[in-house]
Amino acid sequence: MKFWLPLFGVLLLLAACADDKKEAWQESEFFESGSFRMLGIKDKVGFIYDREILPFTANQPNKYMWHFWGDEDVLKGDIKVTAAFEEEPEQKIEILYDKIGFLSAHNGADYHIPSIMELPQVGMWKLEVYLDDKIFDTIYVEVM
Repeated sequence: MKFWLPLFGVLLLLAACADDKKEAWQESEFFESGSFRMLGIKDKVGFIYDREILPFTANQPNKYMWHFWGDEDVLKGDIKVTAAFEEEPEQKIEILYDKIGFLSAHNGADYHIPSIMELPQVGMWKLEVYLDDKIFDTIYVEVM
């Protein structure tokens, strides 16, 4: 009986911790491509962004050039980016939609697409990138 009591306590603690687990939101990595600094996932997807030069500022639209790496058969279809605020992750807003598709290689990437993006609040945001209605990847950005 003495053996089961501590084991039961450990199991309860583990179960409680599992319920409290929250997705860790931290800004994605910065990387260089061509002569530009980008935020995203190196050799997959990112957009030109340098926080020191021009921070991503709440309620201020700005131009951002998206870059994609990969095969033509994967990088096709409509491009959509939704954004969720860390404090309200279940509420998503669409910040980019392009039916035209990709442009040619640019800045070391296989394809690129220009955009204007704006986010309404200061804090951490999760950007989900969709290609042809399938999730491609996720980028996190800190909005000032």
